[in-house]
Amino acid sequence: MPDLIYIANNRLPTEKAHGLQIAQNCEALAGVGYRVMLIAPRRINTPEMRQALPLWDHYGVTRCFEFRRLPCIDLFPVFPRYHVAFLTQTITFLAALLIWLLPRRKVVLYTRDMFLGVALAALHPRARLVYEVHGVHQSGIGRRLQGFLARRAQVVAITGHLAGEMRALGAQRVLVAHDGVRAARFAGVPDQAQARLEAGWPDQGFIVGWAGRLHLMGVDKGVGLLVEALREMDGVSLAIIGGPDEMVDTLRQRWIAAGLDAGRFLAAGQVPPA
Repeated sequence: MPDLIYIANNRLPTEKAHGLQIAQNCEALAGVGYRVMLIAPRRINTPEMRQALPLWDHYGVTRCFEFRRLPCIDLFPVFPRYHVAFLTQTITFLAALLIWLLPRRKVVLYTRDMFLGVALAALHPRARLVYEVHGVHQSGIGRRLQGFLARRAQVVAITGHLAGEMRALGAQRVLVAHDGVRAARFAGVPDQAQARLEAGWPDQGFIVGWAGRLHLMGVDKGVGLLVEALREMDGVSLAIIGGPDEMVDTLRQRWIAAGLDAGRFLAAGQVPPA
């Protein structure tokens, strides 16, 4: 099979769930025969992630693909919530990427980043481009850009609904590939009772679980609404695996303020990949 270059415009490794999905996806693509290289920007990582193990060890994947960082101008530590930081970082990373790609013609380019995908589709119209879509953009310009990319790339949608949305935007080549699990990673796990005992969680009652990041670009993903809903149910616990910690603390206070049993708010924090 040809070389496959997976392009991720992300800090790697990262405390966010997409990093694990990217690493496992690269491992899976290498497992079916592609020679995979993961490309990411040389971003300024968080203090915690600067102490992390090498990417393969951090995510518990085999070292069957290469990993390389390309330079960029990273202003996020200075302007973390400003568009100027995003635009500067993305444009400079794209410039470095285009230069790096010059001698690499017969490759498959794979990305889940719409903005990079649009640029690659426009500047490399003959490239074999794969766009993995995880959501539909709501703004008018976002929809037009996503439609442009969907019509020019092979689209991999993680749900059937997203596949339908991409076809509505004009995509002709769409594959539905749901996020999955590797059963071997969960071999030998304890049964429910033992797992609750080891975690120190209640041995009785229903537990509603949330695993992952609690917000997206600073916007609550809906766990606050879940707290409100659980006010209407007796004896139900809420378990949160993820962060950031300050949002967990805010939800804990909201849980207590709602008159719910503090002992039934179960926060594991961020844990290593299973």
